[in-house]
Amino acid sequence: MCAFGLKRFIFVCLFLTSVTMTAAQGEVDEFDFEMILAGIKYYDALVQSGEGNGVLAWDQAPFSEAPLGRQVMVFDWAYEFIFDRNQIYMVFKESVSRSNVHYPKTTTIATSVGTWTIVSHSDRKPTHYSFRADPQLEELRREADPRWWFGVGDQDLPTYLRENNFYIKKREHLNKVPCYVLEKVQPPEASTYERFWIAASQGFRCLKYEERSPLRMDVMFSNIKKGTLSIHRKTMSYERHGEAWFPKTGVGANFWIDSEGKEHFISRMTLETKGSKVNHPVPPETFNVDIPDDAMIWVEALRQKLPKKEFLQRYGQK
Repeated sequence: MCAFGLKRFIFVCLFLTSVTMTAAQGEVDEFDFEMILAGIKYYDALVQSGEGNGVLAWDQAPFSEAPLGRQVMVFDWAYEFIFDRNQIYMVFKESVSRSNVHYPKTTTIATSVGTWTIVSHSDRKPTHYSFRADPQLEELRREADPRWWFGVGDQDLPTYLRENNFYIKKREHLNKVPCYVLEKVQPPEASTYERFWIAASQGFRCLKYEERSPLRMDVMFSNIKKGTLSIHRKTMSYERHGEAWFPKTGVGANFWIDSEGKEHFISRMTLETKGSKVNHPVPPETFNVDIPDDAMIWVEALRQKLPKKEFLQRYGQK
């Protein structure tokens, strides 16, 4: 074993021993900032593959300014997910939302080559195929990937925390679970903040996120304008799979804040996973796309549809 490998082995042994003692004692151990970041990164890497079923739900406040029939937009979208490292396959089932909007069956496949969206309508043909030469999921699908519930763009959480000047503000219990509260450095007079609650005894998972900041855009169908002070709050619970921890339930909510400091509901998204399996072999063909010979594929970069033959010539898909 090389010197680097030996040092890492010793670190991991000491690290896991400390976490185990923490969990057994039910107390927050003394970890410094860099150890917390190392813990997050270590446990992130333990989840390599997985699959399960999920339900993504959305509801919003009934704004009176909305056009008739659009005062409330709510949905519950059931789906299946399979992932292997940076590849993910999701199938959102056909459904009718609580606000009576029809959602067709939608398959999303993201790999290092790009992202496919395949929409299948039960009442008509053909199936719609679209391709984007970008491995990132669009926002709704990204929220549906349980691993990204506390996503921070293209950065992993340790990098984000280090590069944005977070520090250990305090330690407190969240639903009886001891946590470190990490907060972004702000000027003393600032009315904004950004915080993460990290639980060492649960694999250094983030149990809560909270950001107080001005709204970045107007709230649709309301008189709530860009710049209004707001709170964005997310929570998550986990279940253990061997040494790894995987998301079980999540709630993300947005509120605007009036001049008296009172919070007013804007919108909420919830996530629940069921029957999850973690770190089992996933066949590579899971992430293949079977393109029919007569399919026309919408290519985002070109803003046009291509027949299968021309698409394969341009992008080399198999």
